[in-house]
Formats: sequence, C-alpha cells, structure tokens
Amino acid sequence: MVLATIEAARATALAAENTRRKQLAIVTTLRANLQEGACPTCGRRLDEEEAAIVFDALEERIAELAAEVAASGQRQERAEVEAEAAARQEADLTARAKKITILDGRIAEGVTKVREAAETARCRAAESLAALRAHGLTEAPTESDLTRAQQQASLYQRLANTCGQLRHLERDARQATAERQQAERSLTEIGPVSYDSAEHASAQEALTASRSAAARIEQIDNELARRPGYEADLAAATADLTRLATERATLTVERASLGFDAAALQQAIAAETEALAAEQAARDDEARARIAARDATQQRDNAIAEETRIAGLASKADARRRTADELNRMYSEFARFDQYVAGRVTPHLADHTSELLQSITDGKYDRVVFDENYGLMIYDGDEAVPVERFSGGERDVAALAARLALSRLVGSQATRPPSFLVLDEVFGSLDADRRAQVLSTLSNLSASTEAFRQLFIISHVDDVRLSQIFGEVWRIADVDGVSTVENITRAGGFADL
Repeated sequence: MVLATIEAARATALAAENTRRKQLAIVTTLRANLQEGACPTCGRRLDEEEAAIVFDALEERIAELAAEVAASGQRQERAEVEAEAAARQEADLTARAKKITILDGRIAEGVTKVREAAETARCRAAESLAALRAHGLTEAPTESDLTRAQQQASLYQRLANTCGQLRHLERDARQATAERQQAERSLTEIGPVSYDSAEHASAQEALTASRSAAARIEQIDNELARRPGYEADLAAATADLTRLATERATLTVERASLGFDAAALQQAIAAETEALAAEQAARDDEARARIAARDATQQRDNAIAEETRIAGLASKADARRRTADELNRMYSEFARFDQYVAGRVTPHLADHTSELLQSITDGKYDRVVFDENYGLMIYDGDEAVPVERFSGGERDVAALAARLALSRLVGSQATRPPSFLVLDEVFGSLDADRRAQVLSTLSNLSASTEAFRQLFIISHVDDVRLSQIFGEVWRIADVDGVSTVENITRAGGFADL
C-alpha cells in the first residue's frame, strides 16, 4: 500500500507538471496572440488591463501547480521513508518468527528427550518391580532380610545335624531292644531260681536300666515318628536356602545390570518431575510465544490496514485539496471576472436595460443601475429605488428588460450570435397595455437587433397570441392523452383562438 501511495504521489506530480507545462504553453500562446490584439478563444480584442488579469491568473495557477509538484515530491519522499520503515518492521517480524520457529524446534526436541528419559526410567523401575514380584517380594531385600535368611539357613543346618544324632539314637535303641529280648529268652531258659538279694538288687538295677532304656527308646520312637516332618522341614529349608541364595545371586546380578540405586531412583523421579515441570514451562513459553506471534501478526495486519486507510484518506485528502484548490482558483477567477464585468459590462447592461425599460414603460422609467451584487435599482425621479419596492407587474417588466438587455449585450459581442430568443410565459402578470408595449418593443428589437431576429414566445394569454407581430402561430392541444401540434396561421384558424 505504501508503494501505491508512492505511485499516486508520482502520478499526481506528473499530472501537475503536465498541467503546469500546458499552462505555460497557454501563456506563451496568449502572449504571442496578444501582439495581434485579439483573444485566441473568442477573437475579441484585449486591452492591456484584461491581458494583465489573464496573465496574472495563469501565472498564479502555474505557481500553484509548481507548489503542488513540490508537495507531491515531499509526499513521495515521506512515502518512501514509510516504505523503508515498513520493510524494516517486516524484516524484524520475520526474524522474530524464525526465532520462535527455532525455539519451537528446540522445545519439541527437549520434550522428546525428556519423554525418552522418563520412559527409560519407568521401564527400568517396572523391570525391577517385576523381578521383585517374581521372587515374592514387594520391594528390594534389605540387609535385615538377608540376615534373617541366613539365620533360618543356620536353623535348618542344626536340624540336619539333629537328624544325624537321631539316627545314632535309633540304632542304639534297636540294639538295646535286641539285648532285652535276648535277656528275656535267657530267663526263660533258666527257669525258676532261688531268691538272692544281691541278685535281686542286680536284677532291679537291670530292670531300672531297661525301663530307662525303654523310655529312651520310646522317646527315640517319638522322635523317629516326627522324623519325616523334620526331614521335610530340612528339605524345605534347604530348598529355601538354595532358592534364596540363587535369588540373592540373581538379584545381585540384575541389580548390578540395572544399576539400581534407591537414591538414584529418587533422583530420577525428581529429575522426571523437574523435566515434566520444565516441559510444562516450555509449553507455557511456547503458548505465550504463539500468542505473542499472533498478536504481532495482528498488530502488523492492523498496521497495514491502518496504513491502507491512511493512504486512502491521504489520497482522498489530496484529491479534495486539488478540487478545493481548483474551486478556489475558479472562485478567484470568477471574482476577478465579476470585478471585470462590474467595471466593464455593468454600465453597458444598465444602459441597454434603461433603454428597453423606457420603451416598455412609455418613458415612465428611463434609468436603472446595478449594485455590486447585480441587484436592480430603478430611478423614480432622482432617487434610485430597489426593484423590490415596486409592484409585481413593474418588477416583472424590469426583470424582463434586464434579461433582454443581457441577451442583447452578449449577442452583440459574440462572434456568432444566437440570432433567436425564447420567452416562456413572461406576460402573465402584465396588464393589457403593458403587454402591448412589451410586444411592440420585442417587434422593434427583432427588426433592429441580429440577436433578436427570431422570437419564440410561449404564452396562454389570448391578446398575446392574437398580436400582429408574429409571423406564425402554433397551437398544441392534448386530446385523450395525445399531444398534437397545429399551425394556426396556415390553417387560418385565428377565429378558433
């Protein structure tokens, strides 16, 4: 749009320069023709004063056109400066848009990396949790858990040792049972014996020892009855110990391979939280950047629209200024023309009007003058009275005389006078005597003045249509909405009028 303003300023300057050159050519032509003493337009002779007025007006117009050319050049320079500023602003906005695009790419890349790191941490945590659950654990074994497992393994080892002792006791019990059975058989073989207190005491001791051995055997039998449970517990404890040892080794290997560290996990969680916060901040920054970019684009569009509107207003203002300058020039020229007419033509117009008014009023009023506003004043005796103070018929007569005088004056000075005059309903407010005087005056003018050689009079007044000054009389009739024209003179129908 700034380019359009520049082109408009150039076009305005070019048009003004062309007009100025044409005006200079006109001045040159006028100066050349002035030496011959005639106006190149109408052929009328020009005196020095009239030529000076014309030359002053043309030179003033040429100066105005030169000023307009200079103003157009200044507007063009301002428009070029504005165009450069707009170009710089556009380049700045483009650079900002590129920076925003680069930031968007970096933010997107950072978000991707953060998401990948978070996904890796979640995968490692899930693998660790799955390994713990596979071994019946909800969390990583602590040192106290390992200590309890070792204590349980020691207990199972003691149980295994106790089982060995139980096997030795069982063997001793079977041997004691065999000895008792052998003793009973021996007693049976011996048969009845005589009492011997010493023998009895010895037998009593043997019986006590046998009972004690039987109690021990019963205890051993009870222990042996519980042996499968002990063996099962031992096997389970051994299996658990083996499993725990294997699991411990496996967890140790997996932990080493995963590089699991509770502190590192907490740091990873904190880093993930921080990364998510940074991602959200980056998204917020991106949103603000997008909003800023949109606002900047809107401001640029608004600036362009405002620039377009201002350029349009400037163009309209320039056009209106040129129109106003032209109107002022025309008004000035018309004012000078009025002064010229007032000084040159008005006296002649007043003389012609006075002559016609004297003829129409039969010498009652023989002198009129025009004021600076071309207001008509009629002398009633020695006093100039404004035409508004007269009756309606006298005002119409005075106005008709002034119009006829003006037509007569213009026609007499024209190279080709019109040679005809048209009067439409000018007799309506006049009495019969005054109408007769006006018709007589018109007849004399038609006979003596080339400008009034042919008269066309439109009237509905009967005595006007019956006047003998007319060579032909035509009648227009309206019958059933159709207008017909009839030459009454040739038809001989004056009686119908």
